[in-house]
Amino acid sequence: MTETENQEAAGPRTPALMLVLGLAIVLPNAWTSVTITRTRALWTTSIVYVTSLAVTDMMVGFSLAAYNVLILLGYDAWLAENKLACLGYVFITFLSVVASIMSYTVISIDRYVYISRPYFYQRAITPRRVVGSVLTMWGAATGLAVVMCALKNADENVVCSRSTASKTDAYIVGPVYFTCSAVSGIMYALISRIALQQLKRTGPSQTPTAGTAEGPPVQEALRRRLRAVKMFVVVFGVFLICYTPYVVINAMQRLTPVPVPNNVNNACLMLVLLNSLLNVPIYLALNAEFRVAFTRLCRRGQVESRQGSSMELASWTISGRRT
Repeated sequence: MTETENQEAAGPRTPALMLVLGLAIVLPNAWTSVTITRTRALWTTSIVYVTSLAVTDMMVGFSLAAYNVLILLGYDAWLAENKLACLGYVFITFLSVVASIMSYTVISIDRYVYISRPYFYQRAITPRRVVGSVLTMWGAATGLAVVMCALKNADENVVCSRSTASKTDAYIVGPVYFTCSAVSGIMYALISRIALQQLKRTGPSQTPTAGTAEGPPVQEALRRRLRAVKMFVVVFGVFLICYTPYVVINAMQRLTPVPVPNNVNNACLMLVLLNSLLNVPIYLALNAEFRVAFTRLCRRGQVESRQGSSMELASWTISGRRT
């Protein structure tokens, strides 16, 4: 029995179970994309990042489901021996992972500017520029995925398996993960520091007197901006919890002689998959507008058109909107 077969046999997972898990990841994230597309009231700058994350999660679920469909149909040997098919699987999987990692970094930088320089953000950060930054991030992730496939193609011993990795994975995924996670962590730490300082400076005395036509109090405006950041902080925290064990174990397994039990490797991989499963529930729990649109679309199969037409212009501005 080969190393790949040993690792697959040792895992507690079955192809049928993993196929169900893949579909459970794909369907809610696909519904998220449909909800965003059909609800113009959700078209804010921050929803661009939610859409990007939903696409990466769909790719994770799709690659998982497709792999296990082939296993169930008896094509596991063909997949292991067909280098082109294996490289296609590697490309989709690696692209989704790296795009997820980079997305969190782009989001953290965007949220830092949003909190630290709100007036500059309102003037300079347009939806078009946000889309451009996301597309640039996807271009960089695609480039790294191509490099990964080129390196694996040059490796005659490459083995296609959902539970095995190579030194190439550790050399590329590890540095990208830890660099991007460090940048994201620093950004959110700075956001927390700025938020505490601004809350102390504003205080309750900033509340306007009754009967005036002033806008919301300064403190409430700050709290609204912080609520717009909260969802991404939670998503990033869950991402760290789910991904860090797998990246560390993968590096230990490939770069050191320290043996890693198969059960530990399988458990860490399941955490990675769980991350893609948890994002949609987080969106639903922490974004009231998205929750209303998502559940309405589930119940009725459509979103009221007047909701989009009446709020389309306002939803693409920053002032007065939860972005």
